[in-house]
Amino acid sequence: MAVLADGSDGGRTGFDQGARDALRWLVKGGPGPLTGVVDPAWIAATAVVRELAAAQDIMYGPPSPWRDYAAGLEQALMWACHATPAPPARPPAGHRSGVPVTRQG
Repeated sequence: MAVLADGSDGGRTGFDQGARDALRWLVKGGPGPLTGVVDPAWIAATAVVRELAAAQDIMYGPPSPWRDYAAGLEQALMWACHATPAPPARPPAGHRSGVPVTRQG
């Protein structure tokens, strides 16, 4: 939770920013990080599902500069909802979220 207190970007990647924004949203509420939809005073499961769907649309859709952000958001929400046992972790170098790694040469 220390990452939530740090307002600086400090060299974070899009993945890190997406994970941080997801956790901040779950704790503080407000507009969804990807959809911008504002729910009532609490964040319902349907709001989480809406953000996950938006993240997956970006990750598995056409190439987007938001792909790494969406991957971080997705992993953080899945972890926070106990759908995965590990906290968000950046993918290995050379891996693009939702896109198979191919080597040319």
